[in-house]
Amino acid sequence: MFVRMARQMEVGCSRKLILDCRTRWNSTYLMLQTAVEYRTVFPALKTRGYKDVPSEQDWNLVVEIAEKLQLFFKATELLSGMKYPTANLLFPKICQIKLAISKWLQSDISEVVEMAKKMEEKFEKYWGVIGTVVVATILDPRYKLKLIEFYFKQVYPRRVALEVDRVKKFAYDLVKEYSSCAISHAFENSSSIESTRPSDNDLGDDDMDAYDAFVSGSSKDTDKSDLERYLDETVLPRVNDKEFDVLYWWKTSGMKYPTLYKVARDILAIPVSTVASESAFSTGGRIVSPHRNRLHSNTLEALMCGQDWLWSEL
Repeated sequence: MFVRMARQMEVGCSRKLILDCRTRWNSTYLMLQTAVEYRTVFPALKTRGYKDVPSEQDWNLVVEIAEKLQLFFKATELLSGMKYPTANLLFPKICQIKLAISKWLQSDISEVVEMAKKMEEKFEKYWGVIGTVVVATILDPRYKLKLIEFYFKQVYPRRVALEVDRVKKFAYDLVKEYSSCAISHAFENSSSIESTRPSDNDLGDDDMDAYDAFVSGSSKDTDKSDLERYLDETVLPRVNDKEFDVLYWWKTSGMKYPTLYKVARDILAIPVSTVASESAFSTGGRIVSPHRNRLHSNTLEALMCGQDWLWSEL
């Protein structure tokens, strides 16, 4: 009956009404958004014997809550991608959610305030301490420390400098740890190949060694770490933001900062969600069916990788 009445009233929506999942806020948003598009149909149900239909006040509340939940829907949509999400995308979204929840707590609508309190409790449980995520933001040449300072002025208005300094210390300590590991590793490698390496005289590289010494001596930044030199440079303009590939930038430009390059390689490779890994397990379950349950692990790996590569070319 509902579908027939929607067609008679020429509602411009082809989607069906859906129910939400209590553990997924984005599904609640989709449920409310779809219901709002059929808003004019519900009052007409009274003529067909329905008594309990949403009032005008109920619809106003639905519109208000759907507007709030749209933020979570867009964040979920962005971070649930399988090919492009890198860790640098997470910090801005977390800050946007934090600021939005703080704003909703000041709402005049009691239902919105109650919803925001529960959201704040969950947020503080999972995102009360942010460490590696902020380093990933610093490693984005479009943001560096500027985006952190921008958001921290709103999130921590009374202790901005303290929080920014804490982030900087965390980043410098991380780079220092990588640098010490690199020196130790280089020393081990040099001692193992020293006996087999030909002398510089045999290679005729005396002039080039002198050139390297000249460059090192004339450089003004010899006492600065990779992170300091990286942060001293201006941020990249946010032009064609959707097409920017932070991994490709570090691949082509990161050799100027050898230690920071290694940090970026490890930090930016951290998945921002479990969607990709869960999808891999789902794909494996479809390939290893009850009728194909004796495939060798190498064959299974080849099938899954081949499918993924073929889809990426479409």
